Amino acid sequence: KDLIAAGTLAYRKGLFDAADRLFYKALELKKDTDFDVYYFLARVQEEKKNYSMAISYYNRYYSHTKQVEILIHIGYLYGMQNKFGRAYSYFEKATSLEPENPMVYFFTGVVKLWEKKYAEANQQFKKAMSLKPDEESYYFYSAVAWEKLNDHARAIENLKLAVSYNPSSSRSMNYLAFIYAERNINLDDAYSLIIRALDFEPDNGAYLDTLGWIFFRQGDYSKALEYTLLAEENLGAEDAMDPVVYDHIGDIYLKMGRKESALQYWERSEERRVG
Repeated sequence: KDLIAAGTLAYRKGLFDAADRLFYKALELKKDTDFDVYYFLARVQEEKKNYSMAISYYNRYYSHTKQVEILIHIGYLYGMQNKFGRAYSYFEKATSLEPENPMVYFFTGVVKLWEKKYAEANQQFKKAMSLKPDEESYYFYSAVAWEKLNDHARAIENLKLAVSYNPSSSRSMNYLAFIYAERNINLDDAYSLIIRALDFEPDNGAYLDTLGWIFFRQGDYSKALEYTLLAEENLGAEDAMDPVVYDHIGDIYLKMGRKESALQYWERSEERRVG
């Protein structure tokens, strides 16, 4: 138990290799009733992206606890690896055990999204909503599916519901604001939404890009450039650059008459997509 406590502390500090060693030592000493160590080992392996090992430990943990949430999580990990058949087999087992558990339908929908089966994903999200109608995540991901299906009206409807059920959901506020800006509608509402989102995450590069794009739509190209360049800086520092941001900067430069700079950023966007 002392080793598990030390391993948990290391895990929380992001020291996954140290946590791994401590949990393995605990495994060597464990008694038949100390099966929690399997869960901790699974968590560490998942953080280290050793998904096969993580699944193995989660299965051992499930064999003792019979927790349906563990089956759902294993299905999710298989989905992350594009092993969709294996993912659905775990979801089906979870559904047979707890047919009223909304999480199994939600995660089935998420994996359907990854498989680009957007209509089927929405069927699963709808089932989750019917069982837990006030969960923001269900509406957020349903909006993703509707946007992929080019049904922007339903995407907007779901995002409004997501924000209403969780007024502190910065991701839903940003997503709704971005759709408004992309479609050049409701720009005042878009501005209010993204300012609220930035109150929660002031350094979020994606949110800063949305704000810049709203200014672009409003014709304020100086502010648009200021915020999209800041978005580029922040996303680059996190190695999370989105080529859409380069596209936006290029479009802004073009409006400002700086054609060479616009071309440079469009080329960066294309390189990022190809790379």
